[in-house]
Amino acid sequence: MRTHRRRLSPRTAGYAKNVIGGAGEDEVQVVLSDGPRAAGEARQAVRAVLAGWRLQGLLDEVTLVVSELVTNAVRHGLPPVRLVLTRVARELRVDVHDDGAGRPSRRIVPEESESGRGLAIVEAVTRSTGVEQSENDGKVVYATFDVPAERPTTQ
Repeated sequence: MRTHRRRLSPRTAGYAKNVIGGAGEDEVQVVLSDGPRAAGEARQAVRAVLAGWRLQGLLDEVTLVVSELVTNAVRHGLPPVRLVLTRVARELRVDVHDDGAGRPSRRIVPEESESGRGLAIVEAVTRSTGVEQSENDGKVVYATFDVPAERPTTQ
């Protein structure tokens, strides 16, 4: 299978509806800004990509997961942070790359704590999650989603 790749910068991610080739694309990469704007840029790219792939039914879960993973990469990893969305058959994979060496882990947090539940939420709404060593010294934190079967159109 031939993979089509497209790289979006933060400037073009907002216009991804015009940039992404739609159903023929099966991988999109977005290089995110450093700092607090990264999660918003990632959410904007997810909305555009899933619309182009006609996967709006996954929008809430994927947006939530991307927000959590990108926020963790910005807070605990090292730049650059990159988002990769890959669609293969009935699976959507979200990868968040950063150059930090540390590996994320779930924490047990007190009930009154306002943070620390992100990875538990990610695990609850995805099919699978994990961490892989990237080609450099960094890591890739990933999550996968089942893509629903397309409904036949009626005429």
